[in-house]
Amino acid sequence: MEDRSSPMLALLGRKDWGDEQPRVDLLLASPYGEALLKALKTLKRNVLYQSHVHGLGHIERTLVHGAMCAQAEKLDAADTSLLMDMCSYHDTGRESDWLDGAHGLRSSLKLAELTGRRGEDLRIMMAGVEAHSIGDKYMEDVIRKHGPADPERALRMARLLKDSDGLDRVRIRDLNPKYLRFESSRKRARFAQLLFDRYRAIQGEWGVQQEQDGFDLGVIQALKQFVSDCFARQTPCGETALLALDKLIREDHAKDLLPQLKTGSPVCGLYDAALLYLRAVYPEDDPAELEAEFSARFKAQYGSLLCADVKPDEGCGGFAVDGILFALQFYLDKLKDRVKDD
Repeated sequence: MEDRSSPMLALLGRKDWGDEQPRVDLLLASPYGEALLKALKTLKRNVLYQSHVHGLGHIERTLVHGAMCAQAEKLDAADTSLLMDMCSYHDTGRESDWLDGAHGLRSSLKLAELTGRRGEDLRIMMAGVEAHSIGDKYMEDVIRKHGPADPERALRMARLLKDSDGLDRVRIRDLNPKYLRFESSRKRARFAQLLFDRYRAIQGEWGVQQEQDGFDLGVIQALKQFVSDCFARQTPCGETALLALDKLIREDHAKDLLPQLKTGSPVCGLYDAALLYLRAVYPEDDPAELEAEFSARFKAQYGSLLCADVKPDEGCGGFAVDGILFALQFYLDKLKDRVKDD
């Protein structure tokens, strides 16, 4: 009977990977496979972020991608073991499943206690884990901050962690291989999808909740396409948010709220639009109290209400999707509270 403590260990023990079976066999027959199995068996599951987005499933798949990255780039045993630890605990500092640029830093601060590593290895681990949740252009600055004796080694390990983590973006249908850092990683995009699909399948076999985002994947994909289409037409982000919330909440407020959108304000347009919409769907709430509650949660999640502070370097596309879903979750949370009160 299969050991059900780890879906990934069960999957790797099966011989039903189709035309990807040689890839799996080659990994498991190598020292990289040994390192992977050790990491899966010794993983401290109780310290992982408890989530169906960034929890056990994501970590187990990231470990597989990490082992394959190590194999493809011919890491030595020491760096392979280091990468396994980085993959295992890179999300332990998460506080939500939303965009959270600081979770890498928070995770890095837990590594000494979780792994027992010290000295150069710890500096490299901390640098890579901190850097994985922020833009690539800041990676070298983070590495310099931690002061490893071999910054090139640290940079390589940070990039490998980012690719290992990034390959599992298939779970939110948002993997673009061109953004991966190693050619060997880009070649495994198809395998990443197969790995995710097989993981979901075994969860279904075992009768456990299957992995998905906090919202149905179909909803997320449709929203991504809607935002992309709006931005292609150069629709402002605030207007995009109002139109999207109309579709998601299935009310008809956008046309009345569009004239109320601020122009030339330093405040994030997504925040402004979401607040207008929340006031429209909850007219019985005190406007000042609703604003205070939503602004506090928005600032706690994104760090600021100002466009200049929250706008990502790569543009607002992904941030817009995240911010709209964040507003939708706020709406649903308040709706749930009302049902409880009734």
